[in-house]
Amino acid sequence: MLRLAQDTIEDHVPSTTASSSSSLPSSARPLRVSLENLDDRISHRARIIHEARQIADADDVRPQVLQEASRLAHGGSGDVKTEWFEDMFGRSLEKYDRLKDELAVEAAEQDKLLESIRVGTLANNIDVKLIKHVGAERDIPV
Repeated sequence: MLRLAQDTIEDHVPSTTASSSSSLPSSARPLRVSLENLDDRISHRARIIHEARQIADADDVRPQVLQEASRLAHGGSGDVKTEWFEDMFGRSLEKYDRLKDELAVEAAEQDKLLESIRVGTLANNIDVKLIKHVGAERDIPV
């Protein structure tokens, strides 16, 4: 297929441009929709990661650790043990649980979508090398 004329290849490659879907062969339309859905998944995952980074940038447990260490040290020998802070660190990390769960859901959905693209590609006899090339251009592991 890669030896065909450029126009012929472009007719078989899904595009994110505003061109009409009706110009695509019927076997390529589901692939185009799947790739657009994959782009949406990637964008959503990027938003989740951005939100996690914002939380992490604002997240500083040092004041809490110092306050707790000071409180604990006054009642004893002055020795402070790391295990005394496990609960505090656990509570501090809970704010990331929602994001972690969202990323897991996104990963599962992306895996399902990638599998449907692989299966659809093979079922519709679309050139797998061409799909890998399109995926590589979009930074999509195919």
